Order: sequence, then C-alpha cells, then structure tokens
Amino acid sequence: TYDPEVSRGVSFNDIFSVPVSTVYRRENRRIMSFSKVEIAVSDSGQWSTFETVSSSDVDLGVCKSSEGCRLASCSPEEIMNWMGHHKSSPEDIMEGCTQLIRLSSGKPEGHGLVAEAGVLATLVECLALHSMHVAVLEKIIELMCALTLVPAVRGILRSLDGIESVILTMRRNPTHRAIQVEGCTFMANVVFQSSNNKVLTGRVGGITALLRAMRDFPWDVVLQTRACLALRNICWTSEENQILVGEMRGIGFILAALARHAADHTLVEQGMVALCNVSLYCPENRRKLLSTCREKTILTALRLHQNNKVIAEHAIALVTHLVGLDSGFRRQVCLEGGIELILAAMKNFSGDTEVVLKAALLLRHLSTFEESRGAIFRLNGIEALSDALIIALKHDAC
Repeated sequence: TYDPEVSRGVSFNDIFSVPVSTVYRRENRRIMSFSKVEIAVSDSGQWSTFETVSSSDVDLGVCKSSEGCRLASCSPEEIMNWMGHHKSSPEDIMEGCTQLIRLSSGKPEGHGLVAEAGVLATLVECLALHSMHVAVLEKIIELMCALTLVPAVRGILRSLDGIESVILTMRRNPTHRAIQVEGCTFMANVVFQSSNNKVLTGRVGGITALLRAMRDFPWDVVLQTRACLALRNICWTSEENQILVGEMRGIGFILAALARHAADHTLVEQGMVALCNVSLYCPENRRKLLSTCREKTILTALRLHQNNKVIAEHAIALVTHLVGLDSGFRRQVCLEGGIELILAAMKNFSGDTEVVLKAALLLRHLSTFEESRGAIFRLNGIEALSDALIIALKHDAC
C-alpha cells in the first residue's frame, strides 16, 4: 500500500497503475544505509512504515548520546528558545539540533511536537549564519528532513525560503558528501504531496543540485538512492519538472546509477520508479529514454530482483512503452531473455492482478516476432496467458 499520491487508481495509458512517491525519515542520530525505504501511507490520515533498516553511527562533533547533555531533559519549546538565544554558537546549534532530532525520531507525533515549537525560522536563519561550518549545516538539514514529515512544515519552509536555503547550501558545499546526502533527502521530503513545492524546487535549481550530486558521487549508493527518490517525487504530476530533468540529461544519470549499483534492491527500486515518473508521461522523455537506455539495464534489474514486486512492475511498464516505440528494442528484449523474465514475473506474482496483466500486455507486444512466439510456446507461456485471461475476466467482473 502506498500514499494516495501514488495510489493504485493513478494510471498511465489506463493500464499501468504505479506507486510513485515516498518519504524518507531519519532515526535518532544515525545515517541510514538505505537497505530500507519508509513508505508514507495516509489513506486514513495516519503514517505507517515498513522497516528493515541498517545504519551506521556518524560523528556529530558534540553530544553523541543524550547522557550528560545540557538539553537532554528539556522540552522542544525549551530547546528552541535556547537555540534562539545562541544562534551565533555553532556548537550550541549543533547540540540543539541533535536533541530535537532525538525528540522527533521514531514517531510522527514527535515530528509534530518539534515542528510546533517554532524552530523552523531559526533553522533557516542558521543555515546562513553558519555557512562556513559544514558539520552544523549537515545537522540543521538533517533536522529539517525529519520535520518535513509533518505536511504543514513543507508549506512553512516554502514561505521561509527554506527550500532555496538548502539548495544554496548544497551549491556552496559540492564536495561535502554528507551535506549532499541530506540535501537530496530534504528535497525528496519537502516536495512530497506538495505541487507548489515541486514547482518551486525545480525553478530554484533543485533538479540541478540533485543531478550535480549524482555526477560528483557516482559510487555512493546512499546518495544515488536518495537522489533517485527525490527525482521520483519531484517529477510525479509535474510536467515542468519532467521536462527539466530530460533537458538536463537526468535520465542518463538514473540509468548510470542503475547500472553501477544493479545489485542494490533499494536503489534499483527507486531508480525504476524515477524512470517511470520522469519518462512515461512525457513523450519527449520517452524518446530520450529509448535513445539512451540499453535493454540490458532494465532486464538485469528484473533478473537480479525477481522477488521484488515494485521492480518487476516498473521494469515491465518501462519495457512495454519502449517496445511500442521501436521494433529494434523489441527484438533485443527477446534476444536477451526478456520473455523468460516476464513469464517468471507472472509466476512469482501470480496473485497480483497489476503485475500479471501488465506482463501479459507486454507479451502481446513481443509476440509480433516469430522467434518470440516460439519462445512463448517453449516456455509454457500459453498457460501463463490463459491464467492472465482468467484474472482479467474476474477483474472486469468485479
């Protein structure tokens, strides 16, 4: 289950309904290695998570644990007031941010409690005051990432020029890996379910900052994953941003990340959905994807992650659109074992109507080649297509 912004009712070409947007959260004072993505689910107005996280400690410079800290027993309001009187001290701002992250982590009500303390204006101001202290900047943006889980915070940050401030911080610190990672995470969160923030982020250089980070840290799987997540969110329902990503060669950056980190299921998942959101709703980007995408990139993802429904669904969606544009691509998919992978997906997700029907549609496109038809017969594809027909009839009946 995904957020309504990505609900199964959202479709392209009346065929493909895809999950399209997620929010990422930080836990305590640790950097997630992104073996997990947290999905925000708010059909009922509540937040839900699916967690399988591994993480690693980072050196905060001060106050690594709450024991012995001056602010360990303070309320969010008290910490905020204390930070307001110590804006010029990088150490004090660092300690205040660390404690607010501790108070906000692990539960949505914690995020709301901290956000209500009015700390946002102080955080935005401190990004400018401490522009030379990278550790402080990192900690400020980390806290802002946590607070953007509160929907109202996203609008407040927009009114305070917080989005521009974070992007400027990324631009001023291009070689600082942690700031780039936090900046990517911030953009993924702040545009979530906010069309105004999506447009603003694209217009003030957010997409440029994301792609520059991907270019400068190509082997950093955490950064690449969060950048793909940000592109996924920023392009959903925003034609303007889809065009910008295409013009800035963002499709190539996503494909490069998928090729370099093919074994990382979280990156591949985010990258596949990002490709769908960037390309499938924009005709010009579909053509760009066709000109830059090798069928092996998508098929490798499908082969390495056969038990991942999100990857299977989006890989099939991408291939279906591309084979419809170019017969040469269609032929290469067949030669590279695509039919076998598609049938495997139908078997692995036989109980999932969306995957089965999309896979059946793709097989129909591929069957225009004689060798494809032979492969479908040889691999018992007729039986799989018969099952798909039964599923389709039941689906229509419902």
